[in-house]
Amino acid sequence: MNGNSVRQVDVAIVGGGPVGLFTAVALRKAFPGKTIQVYERSSSYRVCGAGINLDLGGMKAFRAVDPDLFDFFQEAVAQIIPPRSRNATDEVQASAVLSNHENYGFHTGLIGWYEIVEALYKALPEGVVQTSHQLEGVESCSDGASKLLFKDQPSVRAQLLIGADGYFSPTRQAVMQDEPPDFANVIVFRARVPWSKELGIGQGLSHVRVERGEKIVMMMYNLKDNVTVWTFTIDADKAREAGVAYDPESYTSSRVQQTASVQNQHSQDSEAYKRCLQLAKATLPQTEHIVADTDPSAVVEHGLFTRPGEKVAALAETGWGKGMVTFIGDAAHSMRPTGQGLNTGLEDVTVLTGHLMSQGLCESALRTFEKERIPRVSTIAQMEYAMAASNYGHQVERPLNDKDYAEFKA
Repeated sequence: MNGNSVRQVDVAIVGGGPVGLFTAVALRKAFPGKTIQVYERSSSYRVCGAGINLDLGGMKAFRAVDPDLFDFFQEAVAQIIPPRSRNATDEVQASAVLSNHENYGFHTGLIGWYEIVEALYKALPEGVVQTSHQLEGVESCSDGASKLLFKDQPSVRAQLLIGADGYFSPTRQAVMQDEPPDFANVIVFRARVPWSKELGIGQGLSHVRVERGEKIVMMMYNLKDNVTVWTFTIDADKAREAGVAYDPESYTSSRVQQTASVQNQHSQDSEAYKRCLQLAKATLPQTEHIVADTDPSAVVEHGLFTRPGEKVAALAETGWGKGMVTFIGDAAHSMRPTGQGLNTGLEDVTVLTGHLMSQGLCESALRTFEKERIPRVSTIAQMEYAMAASNYGHQVERPLNDKDYAEFKA
């Protein structure tokens, strides 16, 4: 760590994923005279990660902040058509078309994580995003500013610090020193692959195939440019029965500090591929050939960690940050990977920007933002948990029925 020089910025955003990049886009528009920097630990972005459903909240956020980005994503998303879906008894199931154009005047749909990052990165001037910045610590200054300590990089002094660095946020760990997110007892494997008829889904936008077993779900869906994404999620106990163990403590204590965002990491060897292939063969054999035909280096494995809605709701009086530090997206309220994590993170950006514009770069704006967001994101987290749990045979009470939830998200 280089402690001989300290760079001064007005706003430091730690984490260069979609939410961190969008924060920089929004704040640069709102405060053109301020110095706003993004610090990303990875050395570069790569074509990887899953697809994400850009829902109403995300699209509205883009429309509010940058009409050009909104227009781009309207063209870029893949409309979802009813999937081919099978349950454990191999019965074909139906699913509704997910389209909001008739009700809201714009499209929602699937797009690759990488494509979102690429578009947001290009929307920022060169030099705003600083890569290869791994945060090692945060020191509080007497005037309320934060001093960010990076590995093998000069330190940075920021008037406002925003943690957008994922559900194992090193920023949150350094500043708040609170409990890490909970392991949801689910293991996730994912990969981007070229479309082929052997995958068992139609070609084009956007066919979806779902295969289900007991506490197992494999989903495949198409993006643009003949790209297909598959995700294989399995209950950790079920995986253990099939001979594949997963140690969440090992993940939190070592891998989290050494790897990038779960969306931007990649297999250093074929271990994730081998584990997924073993599980597919043992638990969902109709998907074995899909995993077997995948480039081993394209397979990513990670545990699913969340901050339950009830725990987020418990912060209603204090907020989830302190001083001139706040958190957004998964760093604040990680939830099941249904797409709502990103959408609520994009919403965070518009709400935070609005309060900073009305109150200035001050502590009260941050706490007002957090307290406004907590009721909404905690409810969404509870609903997404309940819906995802049903995929693994668990029935959880829902705070809203499906109709009311659809209206709530809108």
